[in-house]
Amino acid sequence: MTSNEEEKELSRANTGPTRYSPTEVDLTGPEDSSLSTRSLPFAFGKFELLDVLGHGGMGIVYKAREDSTDRQVALKMIHSSRWGSPESLERFQNEFRLVANLQHPHIVVLHEVGEVDGQWYFTMELLEGGSLHDATRERPLEPRNAARIIQKVAEAVHFAHQRGIVHRDIKPHNILLTIPVSDRAPTVQGSVETTAESSMSNVPMPRLTDFGLARTEETTAGHSITGR
Repeated sequence: MTSNEEEKELSRANTGPTRYSPTEVDLTGPEDSSLSTRSLPFAFGKFELLDVLGHGGMGIVYKAREDSTDRQVALKMIHSSRWGSPESLERFQNEFRLVANLQHPHIVVLHEVGEVDGQWYFTMELLEGGSLHDATRERPLEPRNAARIIQKVAEAVHFAHQRGIVHRDIKPHNILLTIPVSDRAPTVQGSVETTAESSMSNVPMPRLTDFGLARTEETTAGHSITGR
């Protein structure tokens, strides 16, 4: 990848994800008319796609339900309009390979990668607390909570750097948040936590996501993770 192409990818990523109506989304994009606009929910292999969570420069992320386990996950697929680009597909697959080897409490957990009728996807844990961007859109976080979130993100970034992976696209859109325990439904016993845990669990915790522009320290300057 040339430096100009890389700058375009970074510029596209920095625009942030597009929010879509939860009932209808065009899977084809402006460059591909092979698929029609689909209304949600609809079946996709062993998954049912329920809602659109976000849309970025390379892919779209759905809330999905796995038929065999009834587990809800986030499912990311590459834009169908970019199927014809081997470089885009390789970058998409590399994102999964990179993050699958990063086992850290503040990096999103990936489950599996696969393809359905030529459409590549991977699944990851579903975090329904929104993004840091969403959380700060109307008002800033309490300073203590903000500092705690940034500390955890820094720990995740340091963990990745120790393993030779540089994210290159850290921004509030790419920091997802857990739902605080106080906002969850109570258990049968009427409590979801012990008193000793309450001070930490009532604060949303971050998960760093979207390693689509990541590169390894072994790549030379001006080349992406694909080595091109």
